[in-house]
Amino acid sequence: MKLGMGEEEWVAGVIQLAVHAAIVLILILSLYFYSRRKVGTED
Repeated sequence: MKLGMGEEEWVAGVIQLAVHAAIVLILILSLYFYSRRKVGTED
């Protein structure tokens, strides 16, 4: 929002957005591998 309003520098905003996207991706992958491991141990 701040990036669109011009309150923040473009480069800093893009870097911050990329960091947040990477964190979300890591959390999704962690959840995927955790649930896959949990299902595999029930056999």
